[in-house]
Amino acid sequence: MPRKLYFQMLGHGEKELPYEACGLLSGSKDSIKTVWKAINNQRKRNSFEINEAQFTSILAGIEEKEECFVGIYHSHPTAPPVPSRDDICHAIPEKAYIIISYAKKKPILKCYKINNGKVQPIRVILTD
Repeated sequence: MPRKLYFQMLGHGEKELPYEACGLLSGSKDSIKTVWKAINNQRKRNSFEINEAQFTSILAGIEEKEECFVGIYHSHPTAPPVPSRDDICHAIPEKAYIIISYAKKKPILKCYKINNGKVQPIRVILTD
């Protein structure tokens, strides 16, 4: 993932504090090329929801850029960067699932694949 996209997600998460930030990620099979900020319809500290119209609109933008939908990101304002029960239940199979935690002084980003209730960590490599 390009470092500038990492900082875009961090900035979005910080801006939305004390609520969860969320968005979609697009690119190719092995790399993220675009961060698509979304509105958290729930405006809560411990959950997020992207409405269907916005989700569809972002998917159209991804297709227009000739990229693939590769994942979702969201923040945990006060919790560690570990998928919650809701995260696991609502995860889209085979997509990257990035969680940014603001529970400590320095934000922590972790990535997972979640399939059929099974959580598998994925290593994130930042590039220039």
